[in-house]
Amino acid sequence: MNISDLGKILDNDLKKYYDVVLINGIWGVGKTFYINRYLKDKKSIYVSLFGLKNMEELKSNLYFSLN
Repeated sequence: MNISDLGKILDNDLKKYYDVVLINGIWGVGKTFYINRYLKDKKSIYVSLFGLKNMEELKSNLYFSLN
């Protein structure tokens, strides 16, 4: 799959099948830019895993995003 297909897949499959989405790709392809633009008007939480060292840091980021 390429980045141009991602919006269609998220629109069609995200609501039906997934609660969490991991987007993997090489540095600089526009993953963060694309997903931030996609989520702009949607009720969602975005947490980057970049720089996180353990599960506690992820949980903390999720907590602060929810509150």
